[in-house]
Amino acid sequence: MNKKRIHYLDVLKGLSIIMVVYCHYTIIAEKSILGNFLMCLASFGVPVFFMVSGGLLHSIDQFDTRKYSKRVFRIYFLIVIWKSIYFILSCLYKSINISILPLLSYLFLFGNYDGVSAEVLWFMYAYILVLMIYPISWFLLNSLPEGRKLYVFLMVIAFINGIFINSSNLIFSFIAAHTTLPELNINLLATVLPFNGYSNIVFYFMMGGFLVHEQEYLRMKYKVLTVGRILPFLMAIIGLLGLIEIKHFQAGTFRWANVNIVGGYSYASTVLLSIGIFLIAQTKNLRNSMIELIGRNTLGIYFLHFILLDFLANRYYHYLDPNNLFAMNTLKTIIVTLMCLIITLVLKKIPGVKEIVR
Repeated sequence: MNKKRIHYLDVLKGLSIIMVVYCHYTIIAEKSILGNFLMCLASFGVPVFFMVSGGLLHSIDQFDTRKYSKRVFRIYFLIVIWKSIYFILSCLYKSINISILPLLSYLFLFGNYDGVSAEVLWFMYAYILVLMIYPISWFLLNSLPEGRKLYVFLMVIAFINGIFINSSNLIFSFIAAHTTLPELNINLLATVLPFNGYSNIVFYFMMGGFLVHEQEYLRMKYKVLTVGRILPFLMAIIGLLGLIEIKHFQAGTFRWANVNIVGGYSYASTVLLSIGIFLIAQTKNLRNSMIELIGRNTLGIYFLHFILLDFLANRYYHYLDPNNLFAMNTLKTIIVTLMCLIITLVLKKIPGVKEIVR
């Protein structure tokens, strides 16, 4: 296996988890235009995280079936362990009714449990899905040119199902809202396409693998192309502006208004923003020791931040003045990220316990 760290991927992981923390349990004034801008920008967090995962896994020199199987089972047991922790901690400061069958479904069958905030774990469910297709995608990407063509074909299929259909429906809705034309919907196209449910995540995962696998070729192209140096920035800017307009169309305002973009990871604008951010880090080979440290500890931060935010929201958010929240979400993000980082680093020093955060 390739053990050499790819520093810009650690930077991207660090930035991604910061964006994830920023988006959860938000403390943003409803009239804030800046808050709305930052929430749209933060949309790259989850897609880039999966792109990094795809990049790292597809950069492995040799596929090892035994290590792969251990990874899949480890992720599943991590979900069970952390869902147990979420449940126990929720019982300490919430009134939770305990019922055996719903609890077993919650712990072992990817279910929810009334009163327990574990919605964030959808990310891990999606991660298990991409791991299911990973052996196939690795062999295709690392085989002869015909295999790489099939890899690109599967990635395009995932794009059509996860991005193109939703983006097209959005355009049709926009046209219908501003004309007398009836609204067209092409959701039925997904009936004959694979990867239903998390097809957008499959696309980001495979795109990350492709971009890392072809990074030397891409860097050479950027130097040759006239717009090569600014292309990633243009993609990111166009994608961000597109997301701001999508939010405006859905919510009728450029302010935060306590409204998230519906289907935010399934639009072409998010793809442009995410790939743009990824390519900026890749072409510039970005390095930052603090962000890289966060990036190397994302699993612990990911599991811990939702527990801490849920506790803070239930105990202290009601004391905040909704008319005086300037920079509060940014402050929350910095404090929670650093606290979770410190806890993760401490847990990594404890034998046995370190396995649930690394």
